[in-house]
Amino acid sequence: MPEHAEAPAATIPPARPVRRTYTTRIIIVSATIVAVVSLLSARLVHHRSTVIGPPRFEARRTSGQLPNSVVFDYDATSFHPNSVMIQQSWDPTRRESVAPDGRQHTSLYYKPGYFRAKLVVDNEIKMQTDVFIPSGGWKGIVDRNPIPIYLKAGETKQDSGCLGVTSATLREKLGTSVFSGSWVDFCNIREFPGINGEQFSLEATVRNTSTVEECLCRKVQIIILGKVSAIVIPLCDRGCISDIGLFPGSKGISGKNHDLSAFGCDFSQWQRLKCTVDHGHFGIELNGKTIFEEEKVPSIGDIVGVRVDFEGTGMIRRLDLAGGQNPAQSINLLMLP
Repeated sequence: MPEHAEAPAATIPPARPVRRTYTTRIIIVSATIVAVVSLLSARLVHHRSTVIGPPRFEARRTSGQLPNSVVFDYDATSFHPNSVMIQQSWDPTRRESVAPDGRQHTSLYYKPGYFRAKLVVDNEIKMQTDVFIPSGGWKGIVDRNPIPIYLKAGETKQDSGCLGVTSATLREKLGTSVFSGSWVDFCNIREFPGINGEQFSLEATVRNTSTVEECLCRKVQIIILGKVSAIVIPLCDRGCISDIGLFPGSKGISGKNHDLSAFGCDFSQWQRLKCTVDHGHFGIELNGKTIFEEEKVPSIGDIVGVRVDFEGTGMIRRLDLAGGQNPAQSINLLMLP
């Protein structure tokens, strides 16, 4: 072989694969066990921190006076809400936003009444609870937003024995001699044991005492409050019947599409009104004449108050409430404290 000839290169056999099958399986199984344990632990911790109880919505007032704060205890977490609101009454404008995961909220009530508060979850009413705010006898209230004005007893009891408010008092409270659109409410909110909305009668003698210059339409509303609903009876100047509405306890009857001329009044004279409910039959008399009747009106529930509202000034000379089961048990509300 010549000296300069190179020796043939040594042949290197290919590397043999390492046998890792058993080791790999051990690693994969171990990693899987760790992942599952971690996931279960995380879920257990999450479950313990977000225990969801049954929905709750309850209310309790803080005193027997006016105004009155109400404490709402609520739990809406089971609804998985995005938003939660508490509505003070039937009026959807009286809603307040609360924490979706909260437990308590307080609300201030300036007026007496029997209210059905609502728990509103994602704009849907989910639960309701009753809120009863008594008036502690007769209470005169000038209905002013956002805060009403309470009238003193000496400003509502007249020398004639009537209950009402004078133009001088209302001018002082409102700072104006024009009362159109301004209302004064006379409330007597309390329970009347034995008087149920299934069968009762109410008689009232009232007058709106505003002049046409002070108040154009001189409206009056007589309201009978029940635990289930309410009855609203309107009166007004004869020329304004288009702008009133009757509510017999279940559905509204508007003067816009019903002839309510019979509810128009001459307020230079006292107006004697009588409302009777007898197992579904509903009737209204004005000055001895029947002006409205309807059958199959649902009961408004136990009677829990009476209100007489005047647009402008007005007076109440008589107000009697009697249960149908015992007509002799007539309550003269003007003689209550």
